[in-house]
Amino acid sequence: ISETIRSRGGISGGIELSIPTIVSGRAGASKDKENERQQTIQLTDPAYFGILYDYLKGKEIRSIELGNIQTCQGLVEGQFVEVTGTAEPPAVEHWIARIRSLVAFIDKNLSLFARTQPRNKHRPSQVLSQQQMKLFKEMVDFLEGYVQLSRKDPGRLYIRITDEAQAYSVWCGLVPDYIAAPLQAALPAKMHLVGRVERFLEKDDVYKIVDFSQFNQSSDVNNLLDALNALGTLIGQKKVSETDLQAQYPDIFVTPIAIYR
Repeated sequence: ISETIRSRGGISGGIELSIPTIVSGRAGASKDKENERQQTIQLTDPAYFGILYDYLKGKEIRSIELGNIQTCQGLVEGQFVEVTGTAEPPAVEHWIARIRSLVAFIDKNLSLFARTQPRNKHRPSQVLSQQQMKLFKEMVDFLEGYVQLSRKDPGRLYIRITDEAQAYSVWCGLVPDYIAAPLQAALPAKMHLVGRVERFLEKDDVYKIVDFSQFNQSSDVNNLLDALNALGTLIGQKKVSETDLQAQYPDIFVTPIAIYR
């Protein structure tokens, strides 16, 4: 928007009038003065989404509820849906972070665990030695490398929308280039999702974001997780398992258009 405003008389002398970036001009000795104003309006992604949502609301978009699977009946792939729930941090990254946090905590407090863990001849000590912790950390490094190489859709960050009384979960694969806020800092949080149905899972169908069955040392992975979880219970840590990286029936996948508070 660009406009010029002319007015008659009033100011004399060589006085310069200026309001930075909004209004500027110069008044001379004459009785005429001009003010020029320029303004730029740019449509942003949220503005485009607002236009789209207003168009879809009440027409093409359908509200679903995580606590009521019946609201999903009749849905087809490509259908626009909206749902409110708790968005969890990216599944793979959060899974790895939990394991690393648990290993780091145990390693830092190894001597404390040794003093507090009860011992007797009928119950051997389960406390890890420094040598075992070193081996654990090496296995975690190797496991993280395997996870990053074997994950499905490596260009996506999968988050899950859940609810306390949920009958199913909604999974979303986010493209990092379109993420407007750091997910690890913003999630978990109550969020509103608008998107299109991407995939349904059939009965007994499991979608593995990371498939540990392809790992030739999968038994070692299970042993590692079992050992970490056994110690994690001492500090109230939620168990970490490969099922955290799996979607199963009746979960659905939705391609997000917007996820916002």
